[in-house]
Amino acid sequence: MEHLDAASLRQRPAPAANTRLHQTHATGSHTRKRLLLVALKLFGERGYANTSTRAIAQAARVNIASISYYFDSKEGLYCAALDQLVFASRLDVSALTAPGQSIGTLLHDLFSSLLAPLRKGRTAGFAVRLCLHELIAPTPVCRDKIAPVIRDSHQALIGVLRSHIGASDAHEDVSRLAFTILGMAIQPLMMRDVIDGIHPGLLQSDAALDSWIARMVEGSTAMIAAEQRRLAMLSGT
Repeated sequence: MEHLDAASLRQRPAPAANTRLHQTHATGSHTRKRLLLVALKLFGERGYANTSTRAIAQAARVNIASISYYFDSKEGLYCAALDQLVFASRLDVSALTAPGQSIGTLLHDLFSSLLAPLRKGRTAGFAVRLCLHELIAPTPVCRDKIAPVIRDSHQALIGVLRSHIGASDAHEDVSRLAFTILGMAIQPLMMRDVIDGIHPGLLQSDAALDSWIARMVEGSTAMIAAEQRRLAMLSGT
């Protein structure tokens, strides 16, 4: 009769049932990720209305029932795709509003957060196209997922600018300046393919992206200083 001690148990392979369970879980995780990646690509290229679940399933090479299994519905899959975009670029508002930091550090954190999707490789292009579709032809989901991210970023930046410039209220010029600064991050996000076609290499590595962010910080700092001087002249101080 075989003696089962601790050493022999450690040497034994896992039971077949556990192995099958692990393989099933790994396969399921792979299927879900593949569906999500394909959905990002197709939704980004065609928009929500023009993308069918059948097209997604065929492109992902999975059974169409997998969409219902992992995401409940087409809308659930679309929400999950938007979550990928929002999670990658969500701004840490608490870091932006932390006291004692220089305006340069705050702006660097802002641009680093907003441009984080560009560090995700090809997935970033799919996500950005999806965001562009939402900006052009927003779905109801946009109100719940993308709009709050834009609003939070804008309001946090307004607070930083008001404090730095010394504006006592939410002056429309401060809001305009905030939109201008945030707009600097929109171009590399929305025009990645165009930029790569005109000048390859500007966004194709982390170091290149860091250089772009540094130029954004410098440009934003100059605009803030100019606005500060302009408002000072208007107020006669």
